Amino acid sequence: MTRQFAEPEPLYARFSDAFVILSVTLLSLASGAWFITQFSLGLTSALLGALGVYCTLLLLHLLVRRSYLRDPTSDADAYWESDAAAQRFEAELAQRLEEAAGAPETHEQAQPGSWPEPLPMHADAAPPAPAVGHQQDLFNFRPSRSPYFETDEPQESAPQRALDPRRAAPEPAHAQGEMNVELIQNLIKKLADELNEGDGRAPAQQEPSAAPEAMVGRSAAALGTAARAMRGDAGQRGPAQPNNPDWWPAARNTAPRIQAQPSIDPQLARVAEAIAAERLEVLIEPIHALNEGRSRHYEISMRLLTSDGAALEQSDYTRTALGSGLMPRIDAARMLRAARVARRLSQRGTQGSVLTAITGEALTGDAFLDAAAAQPGTDGRVNLVLSFTQADVRSFTPVHAEALGSMAAGGFAFALEDVTDLDMDFGGLKAMGFEFIKLDAEVFLEGLRTGNGRIPASDICRHLSEFGLTLIVGRIEDDWLLARILGFGVLYGKGALFGGPKVVKPEVVAEPAAA
Repeated sequence: MTRQFAEPEPLYARFSDAFVILSVTLLSLASGAWFITQFSLGLTSALLGALGVYCTLLLLHLLVRRSYLRDPTSDADAYWESDAAAQRFEAELAQRLEEAAGAPETHEQAQPGSWPEPLPMHADAAPPAPAVGHQQDLFNFRPSRSPYFETDEPQESAPQRALDPRRAAPEPAHAQGEMNVELIQNLIKKLADELNEGDGRAPAQQEPSAAPEAMVGRSAAALGTAARAMRGDAGQRGPAQPNNPDWWPAARNTAPRIQAQPSIDPQLARVAEAIAAERLEVLIEPIHALNEGRSRHYEISMRLLTSDGAALEQSDYTRTALGSGLMPRIDAARMLRAARVARRLSQRGTQGSVLTAITGEALTGDAFLDAAAAQPGTDGRVNLVLSFTQADVRSFTPVHAEALGSMAAGGFAFALEDVTDLDMDFGGLKAMGFEFIKLDAEVFLEGLRTGNGRIPASDICRHLSEFGLTLIVGRIEDDWLLARILGFGVLYGKGALFGGPKVVKPEVVAEPAAA
């Protein structure tokens, strides 16, 4: 074991395992080739046989290596396995401890930072046993420095060894106490000499018995003066002086915390500013009766104009303002302008409906509900129809249903838009006041899903008519698309083919003058 710890591991021992594994691999491959040539085995069977040979040889190598590790090859291990050697070591250690305990305590026996004198070693005695934890892994253990062997390293001084925590040895309690006392006395003496030199006076020759008391007194007075000066500096500096560095504890702990202001969405701010300034445009789009070729209903939308001259479409500012509390006010402004357009159409003798989009969030806002309560839903000729998305209707609560009931009693009708499937209670919607279902042309032609499958375009009109609902197909762009939609029995449509949305004159949607 001594040779194992002291001498470096040979180079061939480091690569022995790699050499054995490489040899086993080559031998296994050769065995596979031999199986193919001699027994005419297939490639898969030969690979399995070669793998078996590889596993067998590798297991044999591991067993041999394990038996080698367990073989006691050092004389030191055999020495420590004998009970006689252990008893001899314990007796020698007890004798040395008794001699150390009975010896008089002097300053020469325990110098500050000195190492304890090692026990004498007999010629026939083996080195002291290593720690128990290290015996479990003797093969890979490599100590950074062993105190049992002589080296050519230069001897370090006692202060250097004392400052190195890795090489400092634990000392007895009485030695540590004497070392601390002498260190304190040396520091006090050095401080007193420096104070005397600072005053311009040479250190006076005193009697040995009076020297320690005088030095202690002067040192205590100097330390007290320094402490009072430090307390004075701290009081003058103050806990919250602005010139203190960042790491100063008082400045860091007593500084007032400034709470960060919540960030404001600039797009939302533009929307709110446009609504507050009432910079908006109202657009009207005709809904044609396809079999008649003329407009029967109309749809009203609103566009916001920002302070920088940009125009925000209805889908853009709706997506921005959802959940911010602005939508009830926006929907109220849109509904009031749709009602003014409906009033103007009624004055011109038009009969039909005026549709405008409203979010489900508006039904819980006081601004929208107050405007709806002050505005009649119909005058007998033109009806005001509020359109809700299918996603909003699916999330309606009893509060929303109650608001819809109150508005239906006031003459309002409702429409369902952005429909993606027919898996809904359309009979219940009809009872709540819904009259129209709006679909885009592409969605209509592809058919809609239901709980039992998919309803094709040819059956959608018939399915909705069974509940008394009228279908409106939007985004009709050309005559070819119109011909396909007409073939499935659609009655109403809108899109670029019929002119698209146009801006309404400001005087039409302006607030009527007070009488």
